[in-house]
Amino acid sequence: MANCRRSKSPSTGTRLCSCRSTTRIRTVTRDRRINCCSIRWGAPWPVQWVTIHDTEVDGTDPFDANALAKAAGATPFKRPENGQFQPGSHFQTFLFVITGDTDNTAGTDPVLAARGAWGGLFRVDLDASRETGHISLVILGDADHAAFDNITFVDNKDTVLLAEDRGDTLHDQLNKLDSIWAYKLKENDPTRSIVARFVALG
Repeated sequence: MANCRRSKSPSTGTRLCSCRSTTRIRTVTRDRRINCCSIRWGAPWPVQWVTIHDTEVDGTDPFDANALAKAAGATPFKRPENGQFQPGSHFQTFLFVITGDTDNTAGTDPVLAARGAWGGLFRVDLDASRETGHISLVILGDADHAAFDNITFVDNKDTVLLAEDRGDTLHDQLNKLDSIWAYKLKENDPTRSIVARFVALG
């Protein structure tokens, strides 16, 4: 689940929200009937935040955030890891990475690879209320660019670095160690489709 911890105020506690697509983007990862590229690059899907726990209402006892998110119909992602707000977006554009599988079994299936088995980068653009917005796929991973674990912005607001964390199994299966990749986010940038290796371990 893509979750966000939202502080209501220092005195009233914390509200935990999860991202839910209003057009059933969940079929991207769970509907086995889809047998083609299920995630379309750049295609926006409307989303909204749904509250799954509010300490003001639900108290402070331990709870299973994943189970509550599923019960609320939140959209699942394949191992979401790290996220960053885009500089200069006034906290309305949020990017996060999914690691996907750290085993190549799913990635060798074209259908599952199209659903994010190798990992990916997503972008959430929120409206002024920050309660609703749109989500879109920015980067879909592959065997050479996989298992994204960390994201940070560099030099300006349109360049991101994505660090891999493939794990020992995927290292051995593909004979590849981890790298850090640089991507441009601006659609009209002439280097938009060029991926640059910033750091290589092997």
